[in-house]
Amino acid sequence: MKRFVCQVQELPIDKPRCFRVEGVDVFVVRTAQGVFALQNRCGHMNAPLHEGDYTDGLVVCGLHGAGFRITDGGVEWGAVLPPPISEYSTSENERLRRFGKLIESIETHPVHAYLVTVMDEQVMIEME
Repeated sequence: MKRFVCQVQELPIDKPRCFRVEGVDVFVVRTAQGVFALQNRCGHMNAPLHEGDYTDGLVVCGLHGAGFRITDGGVEWGAVLPPPISEYSTSENERLRRFGKLIESIETHPVHAYLVTVMDEQVMIEME
């Protein structure tokens, strides 16, 4: 079912925004190639993607740096755990070592990409 997101003029080129559509946060960006929409939650630890960085067709999660393609929501690269978290799995402290191994075992999954149509300057997405 198609749902209204915003007017095209609300989307400056290459400046992503977050819109709430039927109770779901949607990451939306207009590029020279068109308008794209993704679920606004990282496929690694569910952080809001609109709080990250956008460049060259990729949104990079602000929490752990996972990169997602805006065209299809695919994972360009997985999460990058910064020190000291990246060092926990080799800690001499058993509790930190277990925590580090758990954190490292969390996979980065693709995010849902919505089918976008623009009709009469209105951005619409297909919601299941």
